[in-house]
Amino acid sequence: MNPVREISDPDLLVYWAQDDTAEQDLSHARLLGSFSANKPFLLPAPQQGGLLILYSFAHQVIVDKAKIKGLP
Repeated sequence: MNPVREISDPDLLVYWAQDDTAEQDLSHARLLGSFSANKPFLLPAPQQGGLLILYSFAHQVIVDKAKIKGLP
């Protein structure tokens, strides 16, 4: 992930979820680590896709999310 704009939200965490239920409850998502614009993350090989979530721990809010399409 390379953000288009500077992300200034504190304590950003990256989560991976298999479905949209994680948008309401992050316990359905897997924590991948702390966000850094140049830090690579290894995503699980999703057959049917998933959801990448940026979460601000300090603000207790989802900052952004992106649907990832499944692999052929």
